[in-house]
Amino acid sequence: MSPFLFSVAVIAGVVASQIISLIFQSYLPAYAKEKGKNLATHEDIQKLVEQVKAVTQATKKIEADISTGVWDRQKRWELQRDVLFEVGRKLIGLEKAILSMSSVYQVGVREMQNIASEQVHEALKQFDEARFLVEIVCTKKTTDALGKYALLVTSTAKSLSQGQLDVWSENLPSFDQRKRAVMSAIQLELTATSGKPLDRS
Repeated sequence: MSPFLFSVAVIAGVVASQIISLIFQSYLPAYAKEKGKNLATHEDIQKLVEQVKAVTQATKKIEADISTGVWDRQKRWELQRDVLFEVGRKLIGLEKAILSMSSVYQVGVREMQNIASEQVHEALKQFDEARFLVEIVCTKKTTDALGKYALLVTSTAKSLSQGQLDVWSENLPSFDQRKRAVMSAIQLELTATSGKPLDRS
């Protein structure tokens, strides 16, 4: 190879290496910088995906806990409502039985008096069974109000059977007062458990 061609080749090689070096110096850092940004963005997205996944799981757990709590409260309220409605029905039956007993004793027919006494006894028994369930699921105020009503019926029935015929009319205000106390306690139970006041309109 001639020295001239050799010089041209060396110069061409130097120029080519300079061109390649310039290309790499300008392109490679920009490429590396862009590649770094993409890698960082990908890592950031991966972190966000993991965070969203964790938040979603936490949200589902909270929703499940809330749902379970709401369901438990709803079932408790339904149980209380059913028990209170049942004791309310038994109270009405008891009230009818003692009123009937008073009327029968006023008339004075002995056979009917025995039947009326048995009806009061049976109504009291059913009322006490319902009251037992109230004691399990309701407050002391409600059970006390029901107990006071039952005691009034028991003492009135006993007085009637002993011939004290005016006891019904004498105890009528007490019956009214104790019945209102029972109804108020029942309404309070239902309102306190449901969180909503009863609409009495």
